[in-house]
Amino acid sequence: DVDIEFVTERGSLDLITSSGHETVTKLQEGEAPYRPERQAFNCDADGGFATLTFGDKTSRVNFDDTISVFSSKLSFLTGSTITIVDPDDFITTICDSQGKTFFIDFPLSMGDVGHITV
Repeated sequence: DVDIEFVTERGSLDLITSSGHETVTKLQEGEAPYRPERQAFNCDADGGFATLTFGDKTSRVNFDDTISVFSSKLSFLTGSTITIVDPDDFITTICDSQGKTFFIDFPLSMGDVGHITV
């Protein structure tokens, strides 16, 4: 038997398939058998604001909000602490005219997290 554990990939992953005679089965262990969800956020603005909606809550997000302020607003919307991951490790504000993309991680078991809409 070979057990494979995915520790960095985010979201729902397809079951591994084999081209041989092996049988692949899904195994979940532990008290929290879920995968954290990750959503991408991209903003290419140099002014203005947007209203984000999640469930029945809304929050105004300004183009020059810092990552910390944005994270607090998302935590309010989701009712849970979220984590912002910056792949370039230099984002200070959430938008600029060149476009910025970063990831929002939902580290708790929240089920299938609906998209945050603008």
